[in-house]
Amino acid sequence: MLGLFIASLGLATAVAGTSLLAPTSQPDVAANRLRFWTIFLALFGFIGAPLTLLQLAVPLPLAIALGGAGVLSCVINPLFHEASAEIGLGRFVGSEGTVMLPVGAGRGRVVIHTLADRVELPARSDDGGRIERGARVLVAFIEDGVAAVVSLDPTKSSRR
Repeated sequence: MLGLFIASLGLATAVAGTSLLAPTSQPDVAANRLRFWTIFLALFGFIGAPLTLLQLAVPLPLAIALGGAGVLSCVINPLFHEASAEIGLGRFVGSEGTVMLPVGAGRGRVVIHTLADRVELPARSDDGGRIERGARVLVAFIEDGVAAVVSLDPTKSSRR
């Protein structure tokens, strides 16, 4: 019986080592189920092994470990779930910004003001043209942390 509990601990440790317990912003049913069963196996081992070492009657440690692991897994698993609030730079796509350092095919810098914060991003012109400091821009997309921007001020931009 002790071998069963130790094996469940080992399996849970191996699966948790693959960083599947890390919170994700994307709701994924398969990851949620795997996280639940990983937590369940770990708790099953942690609860059952000491009870077996106490030499309780054979079905008792198994029943307590199953019940305790099931209840605690249901309580603990939601703690690893992250709300669906957008995180990362993708939330700034479609936002207006202001050019801080001239933007061209090379890198410049833009600042984006939201209700919650002020974010400065490296930027490049989406069409390769130069956009001067102070121009209003629209963030078309963000790739590798660099915002591709389009000028909203035709007087402060020039095509190559």
